[in-house]
Amino acid sequence: MQELLRRFFGKQVNRSTKKRQMSRKLQLEGLEERVVPALIITDTFGRPWRSGVCGTAIGASGITTLLDRRGERDRFGRELKVTQVAIADALAAAAALVMGEGAEGRPVALARGLPAGLRHASARARSASVQGLRS
Repeated sequence: MQELLRRFFGKQVNRSTKKRQMSRKLQLEGLEERVVPALIITDTFGRPWRSGVCGTAIGASGITTLLDRRGERDRFGRELKVTQVAIADALAAAAALVMGEGAEGRPVALARGLPAGLRHASARARSASVQGLRS
């Protein structure tokens, strides 16, 4: 916590002043004082008839795992009939690139800046609207 406060304010200040300054900074940035991170547990997945492996989600909490785009229109005006975006799998694949697959592997990757519309308290696959992502 001290390191975080130093990064924001650059000097030592008393505890009550730190809390007020931190609270004000978070309010200005539109952040909550306590941010609960979403969690995705990944594993490496070999794909049939394809060479190579990629990261895939085997569990998730606090994030929409599927983005249901059915009923929306594509850029050519055609209705999407089956499109469901696997958000958790896409993040798991990106994280696998950062974490590595061999001895260089890191056990954790941090993704920031995800749209608020993808966050919720359940690990169940729920639909998120594209309008919710743009807010």
